[in-house]
Amino acid sequence: EKRKAELAKIRDLRKPLDYDKIREEGKEFEEAQKERERKKKAELREKVKEEEARLHMFEPRFLSVFEEEKKQTIAALQSKERAKVAIEKRNRYAASVKEQFFPDVDETKRMQLIQSIEKTGTRVNRSVSGERGTEEEKDPRKIGKEYLKLARELAKKRESTSEALP
Repeated sequence: EKRKAELAKIRDLRKPLDYDKIREEGKEFEEAQKERERKKKAELREKVKEEEARLHMFEPRFLSVFEEEKKQTIAALQSKERAKVAIEKRNRYAASVKEQFFPDVDETKRMQLIQSIEKTGTRVNRSVSGERGTEEEKDPRKIGKEYLKLARELAKKRESTSEALP
């Protein structure tokens, strides 16, 4: 009996595929999917109808309040967006003005500044003369670096002289 059952299983496994049966199962599966989709659509239609009925239950004055609140929130969002755009526009304009009209630093003024730093140890602000320097001297990053370098050198000199005095 066991042997016959095993042989029957093996015969079933080795039997050629029944394509008609596979097609039928595929059709049944597709029909089941279509049925599920129909049910979902029907449920959605019912929900929409219930929501519309619930909204129609309200009096028109309540609907106008909801619409007014919605308009106010939209207006607030639009005003925030306009403010952001205005700030961006202002920042772009400021950057372009800085780029075009960066002040020139005169070589003589820079030397006076360095000398005043060496003498007093502090930076003295004075008006700039009308003379213009070279392109290399106009770069504010180089001027700032030179100022920092001189200030550090002066600080080292002070430390060395204060250590030598006592």
